[in-house]
Amino acid sequence: MRPAAPPRASTIAVTGHRPPRLGGYTPEVDELLARLADHTLAELEPARVLTGMAQGWDLAIAEACARAGVAFTAALPFADPDARWPAPQRARLGRLLEQAASVELISPSPGPGAYHVRDRWMVERAELLVALWDGARQGGTFSTVRSAEKRGVPVHNVWAGWTALSGGA
Repeated sequence: MRPAAPPRASTIAVTGHRPPRLGGYTPEVDELLARLADHTLAELEPARVLTGMAQGWDLAIAEACARAGVAFTAALPFADPDARWPAPQRARLGRLLEQAASVELISPSPGPGAYHVRDRWMVERAELLVALWDGARQGGTFSTVRSAEKRGVPVHNVWAGWTALSGGA
């Protein structure tokens, strides 16, 4: 039996795990994320996507939006969230920020609370949250899923698609 189709939504927000939870910082993981992101956008056909621009699922969705011509908003938790990223990843973020329909700076200063404020900001503006979530009941992805559920925003978890593509990673 096929899982129920996700609800249609004009504006979706995304949340998901970073590469260490998905198999590491490798070209193979990037390729699998790109395939899943392309498939997800084709399935959902949103008019706008809100993404927090973190490494992993967030960046994969932003790149899929750029390829598909879907408007996306880059919701940055604070200025220079990539300050500690390797140079290639900083360049990747910079290219995507140039392609974003809009860039929103959510908090004036860095800190762990800024990520939660950013995630709430996205949930408050979305009609659907698309999560790449392994079901763990801890961490930022879980917190964002829980926030969406409390606000009555439907959650579409694409973890089964990830495990199918990655062979269970």
